[in-house]
Amino acid sequence: MLAKNIELYDHETITKPSGARLIGFGRYAGLVGAYNGFRALGLRDGLFDLPKVEHLPDLDGVKAALDKITLPPIKIVLSGTGKVAKGAKEILDHLNIPEVSDTVYLTSEFTQAVYCMIDVMEYNKRLDGAKGLYTRVF
Repeated sequence: MLAKNIELYDHETITKPSGARLIGFGRYAGLVGAYNGFRALGLRDGLFDLPKVEHLPDLDGVKAALDKITLPPIKIVLSGTGKVAKGAKEILDHLNIPEVSDTVYLTSEFTQAVYCMIDVMEYNKRLDGAKGLYTRVF
């Protein structure tokens, strides 16, 4: 991303001058996002066919649908440690996907699906070279 000069915007860091967030996502965004990610993988690679999440009655229905799939040995990265990431982590943990450290993730091959959870400062670099998170005020 740095080499291609790609800009990413974390919508949850867009705040009012008072510091209050203008946009916020939560646990359910992570739960549904993780489910939809697996649904897309299944459709793209012809591995399994998960129903659209809106056709499932509740979170138990989502988890029951996921219980019917078998994942290939993929490596998953959860970026962030907030509510959305924790919702996605809940799905990964439900599927008994092992969590591995960033070092193991980067240096190992796996015969099963694994995931690594990284903090925002592990995948961002400030343009001014300073340390710490930068928050834009709009």
